[in-house]
Amino acid sequence: RIIANSFGGWCPYKENKDEFLQIDMNEVVNITGISTQGLGLVDEWTISYILHYKSIEDYSWHEYKENEHLRIFKANYDQNTTSQHWLPKPLVTKTIRIFPQDYHGKACLRVELYGCKYGVFE
Repeated sequence: RIIANSFGGWCPYKENKDEFLQIDMNEVVNITGISTQGLGLVDEWTISYILHYKSIEDYSWHEYKENEHLRIFKANYDQNTTSQHWLPKPLVTKTIRIFPQDYHGKACLRVELYGCKYGVFE
């Protein structure tokens, strides 16, 4: 969860596009949105990222696409402003990976996911 004046966050061990932040929800969920921020007091943030998610059918990893095209999310332009994206339809998964693509300083970020348990509104 993003806390406006928090000092923590995630930064990759190495600076390359193979590094990712993995979030495991421990149960199947509907993800409906995602927000990001940079690292807070440090001049480091992610400018864009892509998502991968684990299929609940075959447990394989898939790139998140919209209209059959890889979705590249615009993230942040500074370390504190929140960038928020709503998905056109819920992403049903248990685990996601966020792969920073472009960044300022280091590919650091704070993340908040929006959604609910799978099956709640069915």
